[in-house]
Amino acid sequence: MLDSGSTSDKIQSSAPLQWKVLIYDSFCKDVLAPLVKVGHLRDKGVTLYLDLHGQREAIPDVVAVYFVKPTHDNLKRIVADGRAGLYDALQLHFVTPIAPAALDSLAADAVAAGCVPLIEAVYDQYCAFVALEDSLFTLYHSDSYRRLNAAGVADSEIEAYVDSVVDGLFAVCATLSAIPIIRAPANGPAAMVAQRLDARIRDARMAGLALFEQVTVTESAILGSFERPLLVLTDRTVDMAVMLQHSWTYQTLVDDTLEYSLNRVRLTPPGGSGPTSYELDPAADEFWGEHAATPFPQIGDLVEDMVAKYAAVMDRVKSLKAQAAGDAGPSDGTALVGETRDLAANLNDHSRTKQLIDVHTSLATALLSEIEDRALDTFFFAEESILQGEKTDIASLEEILLTKGTLADKLRLFLIWFWATPKVKIEDETRLSDALTGLGVDIAALKHLKQMKSFMRMSPAARASASASASSTKLSWGQLLKSGKTLLKMTGVENWLPSDNHLPLTRLVAALLDGPKAGSSAAAKDAANYLLLDPKSSARAAAAGSAPTSFSHAIVFVVGGGNYIEYQNLSEYAKKVSSSPGRSLTVTYGTTQLIGAEAFCDQLTFLGQQG
Repeated sequence: MLDSGSTSDKIQSSAPLQWKVLIYDSFCKDVLAPLVKVGHLRDKGVTLYLDLHGQREAIPDVVAVYFVKPTHDNLKRIVADGRAGLYDALQLHFVTPIAPAALDSLAADAVAAGCVPLIEAVYDQYCAFVALEDSLFTLYHSDSYRRLNAAGVADSEIEAYVDSVVDGLFAVCATLSAIPIIRAPANGPAAMVAQRLDARIRDARMAGLALFEQVTVTESAILGSFERPLLVLTDRTVDMAVMLQHSWTYQTLVDDTLEYSLNRVRLTPPGGSGPTSYELDPAADEFWGEHAATPFPQIGDLVEDMVAKYAAVMDRVKSLKAQAAGDAGPSDGTALVGETRDLAANLNDHSRTKQLIDVHTSLATALLSEIEDRALDTFFFAEESILQGEKTDIASLEEILLTKGTLADKLRLFLIWFWATPKVKIEDETRLSDALTGLGVDIAALKHLKQMKSFMRMSPAARASASASASSTKLSWGQLLKSGKTLLKMTGVENWLPSDNHLPLTRLVAALLDGPKAGSSAAAKDAANYLLLDPKSSARAAAAGSAPTSFSHAIVFVVGGGNYIEYQNLSEYAKKVSSSPGRSLTVTYGTTQLIGAEAFCDQLTFLGQQG
């Protein structure tokens, strides 16, 4: 987009100017945030980056590169900029294709404003998604689950929202230059998305758009080969419990307890000083890239190891300085110069290590404070016990709800118990709900979950959701109550390691990838009912039995919201498959909205209050 050429679907173009101003709307700012650093912009000649609807002054002798949605308000503002002559030339890049009617309106307005000569290029960019990591993306929608399930929503609103999801997924496919094999449930929002995406890709091929023919080296590396990926679409109801869980890995704890968005985390240190923002980019922060999915009890030791290695290097630097100031012999001096030169060459690396130590020490300290203040370990292990199908001690569960955690923590544990328990006794439900309401907890979300359990035919996999980090350490309900400040101090728990259990979504994906080899498990039976759509096939739908059974890349997309727990569980599954001889698998996880548990609870509460 910032180069002179573009591999996007180009409508018209002429040569750009050298110096640029980047102008974006709020959505496109979020698209760029995890991907583009200030240094990258400077390398491309971008001297300023400004909000489309903010206060802007005229800047002569530069080209303005607009990266925006093709909305009515945005198009009007672009024309207003041209009329005012703010810039010498305008390049228009639309994050989604501009509709013919909107393009005609833009042209007419530009003629009326006398700014047609300024418009140097117009592009459709097909990038209506936010890529957070190599294998993680979100459409960055808001209230995704609520919008699909609210009472009284007009069909036209649902269809418009489904179309926006299709826009994002089509952009993902275009970015990969890949036409996927699509699998989706037979009914529900995900089915609507699948069918419309299938039609959109067919239409693009019929129109002769070369979106799926330009595979770059980077894109082919992501795909692993030039073979087609499997795109698995599913609805959020595939597993509701995972959206409410407390988890125990580094990244999921950061997401659950701190202000974490677009790969940045904000911390407010004790003492009232202002918040500090840290970037957590796995491509730039090797510690985060390697240990984001590591169980949190191990993070402290890993940070200490990093500190010890850094301290050893600094001690050696001091020693070399002292030797250099003394009277070293000729041979010793030669060795001294060589070692000093090597250390000096790595000075930037040592400085970066010190920065990482500071960042992850601050994060670990903040997380430990949250764990102890809210007894998050107790909630984690209680939820694990419930989700593993162990008999729940209602009295102990009530005691946890009454004495530990925040109101949101209590509600999440209660909702998980209700959702994961196959047959809820009315007296148990009343006892626990009364305990919560007595504390001031709004339990309206329970009403929505009741409706979901009664309306949907839950598969065994959905009823018995295994945790993404199921503990190999078994704790009784009595132990949960007898612990001190934190279970981390209990014998054996500090050595806790995750087991290999897979979440319902991961089991479903595994069954779809395995095909007939999946056997007769609950996930395999669910997978057998999934639609098969091939945009390259002449038939609109094919029998599931005719699906290819060998894929090295799967794109898993959840309509209605997802989270880092599912992402990490799928990633671990892919690593396990790839460790087998002759197997290679990359799984990319995407969702309409990457959302934390408390925000998801808010959506459930809204739906429950609707009645």
